[in-house]
Amino acid sequence: ANDAISRLRDRHPEMNIVAGGPGEDAGGEIMRTLGRHRRFAYAATAAVVGVIVWLWAHLGSRERRVELASLAVLGGPWTMLLALQLLRAASAGLLGAAGGIALGALMALWLDRAAVLAMNWSPITLLLALSGLVGVSALGALGPSLLAASADHAAVLQEDA
Repeated sequence: ANDAISRLRDRHPEMNIVAGGPGEDAGGEIMRTLGRHRRFAYAATAAVVGVIVWLWAHLGSRERRVELASLAVLGGPWTMLLALQLLRAASAGLLGAAGGIALGALMALWLDRAAVLAMNWSPITLLLALSGLVGVSALGALGPSLLAASADHAAVLQEDA
């Protein structure tokens, strides 16, 4: 058996070959591999969401630059402008997270009702998911929001006139 495994590994070095003897459980190695893939998928999803939020915040800042400039010229500090932009991103993240969780739960119910009803639904996990997505939204919007808050607002109003 070891000879066959070594020949298989020599012929296919790109494959992850799980070796186990009779009665051995390879489930531990498989579960660790699945865990690594799951963590990568979560990180990749968070990165994609962050880029989408960054683009959304950038376009929103460009679209609302006259309103932001008006607030700044009327005496609003740049921290207020920044807080307004981040609050907008965080509220959009909260709505998106709540909608995504609800849609995911409905899809799971549709696919396997018995398994979903037997799951241990933790309010802490839902709260962590919501707060994590709100954080990703605010973090993704931080760059464009800082640029919008620190812009030359008088020049923006002159340019628009």
